[in-house]
Amino acid sequence: MIEHKNAGALRVGAWHAMPTTWRLRAQRAVPLPALILLMVISTAHAQPTWTAVLYDSINGGIIRIDTTGTVLEQRTLPRNENSAYPQNVAYNATGDTLAYINYGEPPVLRILGESDITLPLPADTTANSLAFDASTAVFSPDGTQFAYSIAQSQGEWQLTVLDVATGTPIATLLHTSSPVTGFTPGQTPIVQGMDAAGNVRFVLAQAFSGFQTNFDTAYIWNTATNEVTATGTPTAIDGDVLNGERLALLFDAALPNTADAFPYPQANALYLTAADGTRTLLFSTANVSMFWARFVAGGRYVMVGSFSPENRIAWVLLDRAGNVVSDFPPLQMTGLRGTPDGFAYTVDAGGNGGSILYHVSVDASGAAEPIELWSSPAGVAYRVIRAG
Repeated sequence: MIEHKNAGALRVGAWHAMPTTWRLRAQRAVPLPALILLMVISTAHAQPTWTAVLYDSINGGIIRIDTTGTVLEQRTLPRNENSAYPQNVAYNATGDTLAYINYGEPPVLRILGESDITLPLPADTTANSLAFDASTAVFSPDGTQFAYSIAQSQGEWQLTVLDVATGTPIATLLHTSSPVTGFTPGQTPIVQGMDAAGNVRFVLAQAFSGFQTNFDTAYIWNTATNEVTATGTPTAIDGDVLNGERLALLFDAALPNTADAFPYPQANALYLTAADGTRTLLFSTANVSMFWARFVAGGRYVMVGSFSPENRIAWVLLDRAGNVVSDFPPLQMTGLRGTPDGFAYTVDAGGNGGSILYHVSVDASGAAEPIELWSSPAGVAYRVIRAG
């Protein structure tokens, strides 16, 4: 049951009890000639073209697929001999450059774009920021710079901004020279964004600590002056970014919650931060913990996933006022990403059958039925890491 309160502060009841049927758009009888005309208009004007990029982290496979399900590109990422592929790969906003860290002897940072760059990292590198958040936010808005961090075995860390074309460091912030307070060994700076002026936003997180929601503050590093300032604003690691706006899933004790029912910190509040820094509460829930929020349909809607204390999954689609527009079956939607007209995701085909790519169109009437676009070979699991 979903109990509607005022926009911006909705309270969700038992999400796991929500209907499991997709909301279908209302339809009415249309004369055949008009229907044909509508189909032509729809094909010509109402169907944005976009591509989805899928990643297989076991075999390093990258596949780019268009709106018709046609495979446009298929490649295998280079890696060090006798090393595993990373879980996450970061793409810039235009999709023509990707970056990832490949552990091995030595570990390396790879940037694949107009030129392929391989940069060795310290041999005792134990964690890196891309393992937490590999969104487009780690690139500058124009895609010419890239920010990442590493942590080392003795607790040292460094945060670096590179020139994407050459791999040349533009600025580096070291743990020993940083004024960041409250640091404990094992923490890693997690890049959350970089603006056109070279200001890098980051938080400090403990590596491999499982579910994390709140961080007491974020930091702004001015790469021109090397100054670091604390914002004092609570934030979260995994927040989607689009057109300067950011989503953050946090725990707010002032809002209804059931934090004691969860074995990990509950995220009961979804905040939206505008490009000018203004933060508003978009959505809240008492009985589940939200784990994923993504801008979809070009940023006109937000898709939210959650777990109940019993680990039941639920998904809802919100409009920009925080109202629930649609709810969905409890699917394991993997790597859900927004497209200009909806969102794309993969699901496990079951029985070692690989992955299936689906797309869902979204408009003011809600979410349409999912459309299957592509399926992977048996035994190969892909997830969506970029769409647009």
